[in-house]
Amino acid sequence: MRKIAVQKGLENIEQELRARGFVTVTGQGDDTTNAIVYSGVSCDWEGIPNITNDWGGDEIHPLVINAVGMSPKEAADLISSRLPQ
Repeated sequence: MRKIAVQKGLENIEQELRARGFVTVTGQGDDTTNAIVYSGVSCDWEGIPNITNDWGGDEIHPLVINAVGMSPKEAADLISSRLPQ
């Protein structure tokens, strides 16, 4: 199961992800979330001060996708290509 957290307001992307078999949740997700999809210039949404892909260490962290300018298909294609089955 690949679980994707989707920012409120990106329901079109959420629908595309569900159609492709992803489990989606609204908001920041939890420790079982494989990816986070957000939109906007500022990453400060739902109380998260910064979102980054620069995690460091050996821990596994979610893929973070800024969906600005992406169609639902483009966002879902990107996530599908970067997450293992």
